[in-house]
Amino acid sequence: MSKFKIQHQQDGSIGSFTIADGGNEIGLMSYTMISSKVMSIYHTEVDESAEGNGMGTQLVKAGVEYARKHDLKIEPACSFAQSVFKKQKDFADVLV
Repeated sequence: MSKFKIQHQQDGSIGSFTIADGGNEIGLMSYTMISSKVMSIYHTEVDESAEGNGMGTQLVKAGVEYARKHDLKIEPACSFAQSVFKKQKDFADVLV
């Protein structure tokens, strides 16, 4: 994963974390702020060429790190984010 950088952007209540490879976006996690302190991860997607490399999990982890830094909670609304939260017991502190 060292050659990939996760980027974050937010516009109002909508935000995303992306992973790019050579300028091409290969991973995306989208969220919306459903309150001032709760972000809802509603979509996670990784390009077929990059599936199975843990990139989706890295995107969710980036969201967790962001939530911790900004004292937020996360509602994992998409099935992928829900599965990551079930596996990562150390994410319980940010779970709604």
